[in-house]
Amino acid sequence: MVKRIKRIKKETPPIIILVDWFTEKNYFEWLRSFIRNETDLNKNLRIEILHEENKDFTHLYKKALDYKDNNEAIFIVFDRENESKRKKSIIQKEIEKWNKDSFISIISNQSFDLWIILHFQEFNKEIANLKEYYKILESNLWYKDYEKDWKNDKEIFKKVKSSLDKAKDNAKKLEEKQKREWTESIIEFNEPYTWVYKIIEFLFKSNFI
Repeated sequence: MVKRIKRIKKETPPIIILVDWFTEKNYFEWLRSFIRNETDLNKNLRIEILHEENKDFTHLYKKALDYKDNNEAIFIVFDRENESKRKKSIIQKEIEKWNKDSFISIISNQSFDLWIILHFQEFNKEIANLKEYYKILESNLWYKDYEKDWKNDKEIFKKVKSSLDKAKDNAKKLEEKQKREWTESIIEFNEPYTWVYKIIEFLFKSNFI
């Protein structure tokens, strides 16, 4: 009698997305759900979203070190808005550490809210206050108070998922504009700017919706 060999299915290495605010957490949790339940893409995809509300972005790097091995990619997501009082040289040094460890920095300047706006329209001007973002999002998402309602909205991605390709294209147009005008030595420090589209491209790759 031939003894059957039990095959152990190898688990797909996780993709880690490190965030430290509710806005990003809500968005990426719905994105994960969308990929799992509404697409035929990467059925074994496992995304781990780690949320730690903390104004000091350096803790994200420390957390990323815990996940350095046995993963497909690690994205560190943070806003320049929360680091406005921190010297650019310190942020640059931190990013260089991330890159050395093959972590992928996903910076938005000023805020992740810019990425949500790009689902609806192009946006390429500096802002004096985040409330300029909020007014646009209140109009497009029918919030009375975006700053308050957004944190409690668990379904934010569901409301914008049909415009993912538009957001990606608008973000890349914005990147090209910054490269042409280039006022800062590090492109992420130019405003407005966001690299969130890089996560979307990585997840969907050639099968972008």
